[in-house]
Parts: sequence; C-alpha cells; structure tokens
Amino acid sequence: MIRLIEHIGNFVNRFLMFFVFAVAVAALLAPEVFLPATRLRLMGFPLINTLLMVIMLGTGMSIDALEFFRMLRRPRMLLGGMAVKYFFMATGAWIAARLFSLNNELAFGMVLLGCMPTGTASMVLINIAEGNAALSVALLSLTTLLAPVLTPSLTYLLGGGWVEIDFLDMFKNIVIIVIVPVVIGMLIRRRAETLYTLIKPTIRLISLIAILIIVGVCVAPNKASIMALDSVKVIAALTVNFVIAAAGAILSTKFMRLDHREASALVIASLSLNTSLSAGIAATFHDVYPMAALPSLINVPLNILLTTATIKLFLRPGSER
Repeated sequence: MIRLIEHIGNFVNRFLMFFVFAVAVAALLAPEVFLPATRLRLMGFPLINTLLMVIMLGTGMSIDALEFFRMLRRPRMLLGGMAVKYFFMATGAWIAARLFSLNNELAFGMVLLGCMPTGTASMVLINIAEGNAALSVALLSLTTLLAPVLTPSLTYLLGGGWVEIDFLDMFKNIVIIVIVPVVIGMLIRRRAETLYTLIKPTIRLISLIAILIIVGVCVAPNKASIMALDSVKVIAALTVNFVIAAAGAILSTKFMRLDHREASALVIASLSLNTSLSAGIAATFHDVYPMAALPSLINVPLNILLTTATIKLFLRPGSER
C-alpha cells in the first residue's frame, strides 16, 4: 500500500504543473464546485490554512537537521544566499509592479510573493542542475524558519504603501502555519525514524493534493480577474521580476566565486518561491483584497517553466559559469 501511495505521489509530482493547470481550468469553468470550500474550517482554521500546515509538515520532514546544522558552519555562503534571494526577488517584485502600473491589490500580491521563502520545488530542480543539495536544503530551511520575521517585515516595507498590512497578524499566521508544522516535521524525522519512513509517502501525496485544492479554492473566487486583462499584465510583471532576480543571482554567484554546484543551488533557491504559502496568506486577505492571490496562482506554472529554462541556458551541468 505504501509503495502504491509512493508511485501515485511520484506521478503527481512529475506532472504537477499539468495538474495545477487542469485544476485552475476546472475552477474557471465551474467555480461553484470550489466556492463552498472557501467557507470550510478544519481544526478551527480556514481550509487553506489547514492545508498549508500539512504542506509545511511535509517540508519539515524533508529537512535533515544534521545536514542543516552542518551548513550553518558556513555562515558567509548562507547569509550571502539569503541576501541575494530576498534583495533581488523582493525588490524585483516592487519594480515590476511599478513598471506595469498594477493596481494596489495586485501590486501587494506581487510583493507578498517576492517576499516568500524558498519553495520545495527547488529540491526537484536542484537535481536537474546537479547542484549542491546540502546548500539548497540549508537555504530552504533557513528561509522557511525566518519567514515569520522576514516575510511580514519586507512585505510591510515594500507593499505597505499599497494596502494596509497588520504586521503582527501576519507574523502570528506564519508562525502557526509555517514554524509549528515545520518543527514538528523535523522532530518526526529526527526522533521517530520508523514513523517517518511509514508516513513520508502519504504526507507527500497529501501535500501535493493540498496544493491542487489551494489552487482551485483561490482561482474560483477570482474568475473575473483572471479572465480579464489583469492576468496578462501580471504574467508580464512576474516575468520581469524573474529576470531581475535571475540576473542578480547569477551575477552574485560570480562575485562570490562559487563553483558550479554551489552557484546552481543558490540561484535555484533564490528563484524558487513557496507559492502555495503565498496564495494561502493572500487568501486570508480575500475579503478585503480579493485580487491579491492572482500573482501567486499564475506563478505556479510560470516559475517552474522559467526556472527550468534558466537551468538549461545558464546552469547546465558541467558548464562554465
């Protein structure tokens, strides 16, 4: 049974972009199917928040604590990677939002997305580029653990001029949604190895299904915005944001004199964003800023496509930087 679940999880993960696209289309064609889920609550939390906790539990279980602490012995590289990621991605989002004159809600959604921690998709992409997996895990872990402070701070700094942001409320939400399940996941992996081995495939599959549900629940209420010209402008803004971040990250690796494997890990960690977390946080503002989740939804397939292209063009295994 566990092997079957593992095979299904591998299949869904391999074709995740296509499943995301299919769910998004379904939510646009039949939003009434997904709209009731926006009012559901599980364990006292809105459905999206509960699903995000499951995803972050899986993220925590993917983090090897010993490997993470070994990488902490190289603070220069980690701090450099953190600075590169947040500076170019977050400021790039602000610049792109200004450049394309996005409305306040979309501009806020862009900045919120740009201030997200590294996404778990980076672990898949790092294998394609044959990058340093330990560094990738360390950056994923560090950005996730620092998200309760960095994400609200940077979002408030860059996006506070567009919408009203409650820093403490966002901080509290990210602690509950991110830190608690991540720490639990890390403890399960470290302290209960047998349990970890048994439930890992199931948690992974549930996490993938949770991502698809989040996409459907976020797309359905925003059908009008997605079908309008706004989505075209957002795609253009996200692409410009990505180019700014990619150029900044690649040039930074040259300045830092990193080898190919380290450079690949840093660039991919910088470009990969926890889009499901961004969509979930944006969804908590839905009553006031209903269009804020649109950049996150569009970014799911777009980011994977652009990052894959960047690997092929600039991070080919064995290529010179």
